[in-house]
Amino acid sequence: MKAATAQPNESKKKKYTFIIFALVLLLIIGGGFFLIEKANLFENKNDEKESSSAYDPTPKENINLIEYNNYIYATSSSQLGNYEIYDYSATNVIKKDLKKWWSPKKNDRNPWIELSWDSKMLIHGINIHGGAHYKEFYSSRGKFIGDLYYLNKRVKRIEIQFDDGTSFTAHLKDIDKIQEIVFEPIKTGSMKIYILDYYNSEKWEDICVSFIKPLIEDEP
Repeated sequence: MKAATAQPNESKKKKYTFIIFALVLLLIIGGGFFLIEKANLFENKNDEKESSSAYDPTPKENINLIEYNNYIYATSSSQLGNYEIYDYSATNVIKKDLKKWWSPKKNDRNPWIELSWDSKMLIHGINIHGGAHYKEFYSSRGKFIGDLYYLNKRVKRIEIQFDDGTSFTAHLKDIDKIQEIVFEPIKTGSMKIYILDYYNSEKWEDICVSFIKPLIEDEP
């Protein structure tokens, strides 16, 4: 009789053991999925931060600058004085960083910027960005300012003058992009760009030019 009563107890113990084992296994599997989801969420957030900080709508095909051996020099009629960590020198237009620009002084009545190089080259146009390209600008103290393109004056009409005295005028659209201006090929050692007119600003009175690149013609 004692042997007959022992079998149900063992069966119950096995059943309970199996249930406990199954619950523990489910907890382990569920915890694993939870940790994986947390890791993926953290990784996605980091990816979003990196992509948003690197966001730049400028067409990438237009910002390669030096394609030739000549060294480019940039001078201007004037330039704004430095403000905090920012400078507004003429050399900013020949760099690959569109978030830096040249601005003449506010009292400059005939602003111009000139690019020159070591020996004469045959050029057939220019690429130019006639504004301050900075979509989400923060001051050095961390204050959000906004889109600097519309908060400053943008170039509307220019005169391009070459070292032989010839010149012509061109019109720029009011767009936050690099624009291309083409003309009959001319061999020159410099080009001076006069700012004749501008688009009005929503806030500041600074005229801004962030990029100029001469387009080189292959000589026969």
